[in-house]
Amino acid sequence: MIEAIDLEFSVRTELILKPTNLTLQGAGITAILGPNGAAKSTLLKCLSGANKPTGGTVRFDQKELSAYSAKALAQRRAVLSQSTEISFPFKVHEVVIMGRNPHLIGRESEADHRIVEQALQCVDALNLMNREFSTLSGGEKQRVQLARVFAQVWEQSESLVLLDEPTSALDLRHQSQILGYVQQQVERFQMTVLCILHDINLAAMYADRIILMKNGAIQYQGSKERVLTAERLEDVFETKIMHHRRENQSRFFLG
Repeated sequence: MIEAIDLEFSVRTELILKPTNLTLQGAGITAILGPNGAAKSTLLKCLSGANKPTGGTVRFDQKELSAYSAKALAQRRAVLSQSTEISFPFKVHEVVIMGRNPHLIGRESEADHRIVEQALQCVDALNLMNREFSTLSGGEKQRVQLARVFAQVWEQSESLVLLDEPTSALDLRHQSQILGYVQQQVERFQMTVLCILHDINLAAMYADRIILMKNGAIQYQGSKERVLTAERLEDVFETKIMHHRRENQSRFFLG
C-alpha cells in the first residue's frame, strides 16, 4: 500500500524527521502516538505528499508518490488535516461533495449526490445536510469533514486515509464516536488508515497497529498488543504510566 524508505524531512539545517522506514499494508487502523514535537504531523504530511521529503522515498502501490498526478493520487488517498476551518458560507452538503472533485467529469452526477448522503449518514450527520457549515459545533464540523474524506474514497479499492488528530478539541463521547465511524468504514471498504492520536486509551480501543514516535524518529511499531506496554510508553513519554488489563481491554493511567 504505502511505504517510506529512509524518509527524511529538514527545515534549513534542522533535521525534523530522522531517517524513517515504514510499511502500511492491508485494511486496518494504525495510530501514531508520541509527545509534542515528535514529528508525527511531519511524517503524515510527507506520506500524504503535502511535504516534499528532503531525503528518502515514499511509494504508494510500489510507485513513487511523486509519479502520481494530484488527481490520480486524490482518487485513492484522502487526508483530514488539523486545520479544516472554512470561511465561506458553504452548506454541509457542499463541503462533503468537495470530496468527490477528483472523480468528477464535468458536473456532479446523481451518484455523487447519493454518495454524499451515504457518507453523511455514516457519521450520523444527514440531518445537517442543509445547514451552513460555519454554524455547526466543533463536533459536528469534525463529523462533516470526516464525511468529506469518506466521500472522496467511497468504494475505491485499497484506499488510504490519513487523519491528523481527528479527535482534537472534542469531548470524550465525540472522540470515541469519530473513531467508531472510522472503524466501521475500514470494515466496510477495507481501507488503510493512518491516524495521529493523543489519547493512548483511544488507540488501545480502536487501532490495530501502533507507531510510537519520539524526537523525530519511530521508536517502536507493530501490533498494539506488542507495542502498547507501560515500559515502552514510559520510554517515549518520559512519565510513569500504569497499565491495567481487564476482560481483554487495556487501560493506561498516568502514575
